[in-house]
Amino acid sequence: MTEHRMFDGDPNHSTALAARIDSSAGLYDHPYAWLGVRTFINCTGFRAATGNSIMNPATLRAMEAAAGTFVNLNELMDAAGRYLAYLTGAPSAIVTTGSAGSLTLAAAACAAGNDPEKMLMLPEHEGKRPTVIVPADQRFAYEQSLRVAGCEIATATDKQQLVARLDSGAILVCLIGRSEEKSELSLDRISPICHRYGVPILVDAAALPLRRPDPWVKRGANLVTYSGGKMLRGPHSTGLLLGDRNLVQAAWLNGAPQQSFGRALKVSKEEIVGLVSAVSTWFEEDSEQSLVRDWVKRLEEMQRIIEVQPGVAARIVQVGAPDIVSYLNVSWKASAYPISPDQLRRAMAKGSPRVILDDINVGDHSIAVYPINMRDGQGQVVADRLLQTLRDAATGSSEKSGEDQRASQPNSYQVHGNWRLTAEFLVGRAEHRLELHQQGSEINGLHTAPSSCGRIEGFIDEDEISLRSALPFMGTALHYHFRGTLRNGTLMGTVALGCARPEHDGESFKSQFGEADWHAERI
Repeated sequence: MTEHRMFDGDPNHSTALAARIDSSAGLYDHPYAWLGVRTFINCTGFRAATGNSIMNPATLRAMEAAAGTFVNLNELMDAAGRYLAYLTGAPSAIVTTGSAGSLTLAAAACAAGNDPEKMLMLPEHEGKRPTVIVPADQRFAYEQSLRVAGCEIATATDKQQLVARLDSGAILVCLIGRSEEKSELSLDRISPICHRYGVPILVDAAALPLRRPDPWVKRGANLVTYSGGKMLRGPHSTGLLLGDRNLVQAAWLNGAPQQSFGRALKVSKEEIVGLVSAVSTWFEEDSEQSLVRDWVKRLEEMQRIIEVQPGVAARIVQVGAPDIVSYLNVSWKASAYPISPDQLRRAMAKGSPRVILDDINVGDHSIAVYPINMRDGQGQVVADRLLQTLRDAATGSSEKSGEDQRASQPNSYQVHGNWRLTAEFLVGRAEHRLELHQQGSEINGLHTAPSSCGRIEGFIDEDEISLRSALPFMGTALHYHFRGTLRNGTLMGTVALGCARPEHDGESFKSQFGEADWHAERI
């Protein structure tokens, strides 16, 4: 999203914070301004890093009312679960700590049930670690939430391999709701097989719309999870787990407030009530159709403003089922507006009002604008800011692209060869290898990390080097962006760290793990 430093311990910041204590009233009325954090117009999708979505007013009122007294958490969840099951048409339901929390508790439920010895042993297991099967064409970054419960991930490419995995004793099959229907191992294809083996199926439908009766359960899923803070506009940190009564109850017993494996995955009484309110409001107000109408209205408003500008196009893209979110694809002629999508996003994030654009659905000279978190009147502001940023690029007011800068400056440094690279993390270090090939200022080659390997490419501009790599790793890709200088034969600098699927092509995903220092010596 933007460059930032966390926990930097700057004494000037400490002085400013201390000064605010004398006038703390602003904290309760304008908390972000009081803390010195800039707000923004959110043109991203449902992203945890940008707050998912704004809670609906009914949810806020329900949470405030729930905060003023005490209840027994197990009694509350029992009552809330019955109502959520009624609303969704599922056999049972609980509130969890987000979809990731649902995945972890579901894996724990399938591995340990409510056997106290197995529960308290988690994430360790007697004998062989239990296996969760994920179709090879549905790998996803949040598999770690399943591994947290001590499970190992096994992939299957077709029915024959699925049967072989089931024969070896798998405890769960996990599908991704957004892509399962196009998969070789879709829910409809595998449910008869899994049910014959008695192995439950879990569908991760995190950001998808909730419907009644739940379509995944109706098609044979045993467990389904939704994010409470995305489409449902409930509390940011909540999730909804639906499905078979025994499995859902076991998932709850493996979490807080019990003294069990998932004690850290604690959901509060206010959050439970908040998500119940959000789901109830979703069905009462026919929220799906209402949201779609509002989104299309905002997109059309921006489209009318943007298309007036010569050399700029705006096209509404309708996303297919099971998703319902549409977005505005804004593209521009590179010859008229010499600015990259990354540069445009950075400029929008730095300006005023601050606008944050998404990393997804980005082209060489195009970006996507999502309407789902925008409020009335913000469409025109975003369209005006976009056009002004493009005009600034056309007149040379914005930064030149890296390619233009490098083309005008000869390079005298050579980095061709093999390098031993040491990354110094916040805690610990790791040794990597770089095999670099250089032609002029352009560089490409191979990056080998301790447990993964992939291509690397970039450039050197005078003594400054920029290298990017994406290494396949556990269903996702590890992204490294090395930036630094060449000094006396040694490369050194900082590296941005992150993970992302191919469609997450921007800095907020690729740098989500912070930075590390690095240096490299020729081998």
